[in-house]
Amino acid sequence: MYTTRSKALGNRLIFILSLSIVFSVTAISLAQPPSSVPPVNTGKPTQDVNVTNTETNPVPVTVENADPISTIIENDVSDPVPTFDVDRQRIDPFQEIINFVIPAGSQSGEEVIVTVPEGKRLVIEYVSATITLPNPSVLRSVGVRIPDSFGNTTIHKMPFPQGVLDEFNDETSYSFGAPTKFYAAPGRSVSITANRPRLSNGAIGGEGTVIATISGFLVPCGGDLGPCE
Repeated sequence: MYTTRSKALGNRLIFILSLSIVFSVTAISLAQPPSSVPPVNTGKPTQDVNVTNTETNPVPVTVENADPISTIIENDVSDPVPTFDVDRQRIDPFQEIINFVIPAGSQSGEEVIVTVPEGKRLVIEYVSATITLPNPSVLRSVGVRIPDSFGNTTIHKMPFPQGVLDEFNDETSYSFGAPTKFYAAPGRSVSITANRPRLSNGAIGGEGTVIATISGFLVPCGGDLGPCE
């Protein structure tokens, strides 16, 4: 027969053994990696989500494919897609010649050689001229006059050489040609001007003649192409 003391000792051993089993099971459970739970299929279709990206609270965006994607545009003749080469604008070569006179008794003469068309800017790259004056008149200046949008006028003075005397016709000619880089905006009238001083006796002299040429190109301007001025 068990005594009361033996019975109490047995109960204590059973309690300690039970605790050991509980601790062992808990340790094994914690050591195992969590199992992945598959998503629940509700049977409903996936819906798109629209994200509004504002400057005050932008949503970070990561581009997974940063490589450029080639795009081929087929330009139909009946309905062409407008294209523009930003690195090389379309230019139209330009050249003009003009003849005019310096009236007898007048110190200067001037004539419009071109009025720039709308939507274009004129770039003048070369100017040449021959001015012939009756002796003893001499040439004082020759230039290209270009007005701006504010009503101001700029006269680009051109260099000219010593006059060539023509004793047979009793006149002197001045000829020159020089590269330039002048600009004229749409609607502006470009003119050639020539001037001579009074003679020592106060007279001005007889009629003179001017033959002038300019050359360059017209380039589109305005709108997306930038200001014309």
